[in-house]
Amino acid sequence: MTRSSSGQINIAARTKKLDVDNRIALKIYYRIADNVLKQADIFRAEGDVIDLYVMLLRFSR
Repeated sequence: MTRSSSGQINIAARTKKLDVDNRIALKIYYRIADNVLKQADIFRAEGDVIDLYVMLLRFSR
């Protein structure tokens, strides 16, 4: 977890933009999206709302 000196979580540092690589087949991106949703379900079940929020924010841009 990235925290500032005041103890606050730095969301911007954890949600860097990912560029789309047009050389990668669309089915690969669908597989990645499916895995992201599975990981989100795990974070949700564990009650880890911070990592859930960061992960979904990162991949929804």
